[in-house]
Amino acid sequence: MFQEARLLPVHYIPDELEIGMMFLVNVIGHEENIITLDKVPNNMNAYIEEYGYPVKLHVIDEGNPNLPETSKVLANPEQIGWFDLGAHSDVLSDITLAQINKILNGYDGYCMIEMYEDPETYEIKPVVYEDKITLCYADAYEEDEYGEDDEDDYYEEMDEQFDDE
Repeated sequence: MFQEARLLPVHYIPDELEIGMMFLVNVIGHEENIITLDKVPNNMNAYIEEYGYPVKLHVIDEGNPNLPETSKVLANPEQIGWFDLGAHSDVLSDITLAQINKILNGYDGYCMIEMYEDPETYEIKPVVYEDKITLCYADAYEEDEYGEDDEDDYYEEMDEQFDDE
C-alpha cells in the first residue's frame, strides 16, 4: 500500500563540500530545483554564498496539523532510492533528480511512499528493499472510477445494469 508523505529538503552546514551534495536553487521564477555538486569548487564560502547551504532529503509523515508533535520521519536521506512509475509499471528504478524536482515543484513536495503493516506490532512502516524505500508521484495510484469505499455503489450499479437487460 502507498501512503501520502512529503519529501522535505533540509539545509545543513557541512565541514567541506563533496561531490554529490545536493543544493536547492532558484531556477525559474519561484521554482526551486535540486542540483548536485559534480565538481568541488575552489572557494567553498563563495559557492555557498551563491547557492546556499546543501540539503539532505527526508520523507516525513506530516501527521495531524491540529495535533502537535504528530509528524514523524519515515525515511532518512540514505534510504531514498527507489521510484515506482505507478500502476502501469511493475518495475522499480533508481530515483532521479528530475523525479525529485517534479515532486518538489509539481506536487509541492507531496508524494507517496510504499508502506506495510508490521504483523507483530500492527504499526505501519515503510517498505525497505535493499536498504532503500520506494516513492512515487502523489497521483500515481489514484483510485479508478470506483474507489475502495465505493464497492457497494459499484455492485448497485452493476445490479441496475443487469435489471435493465
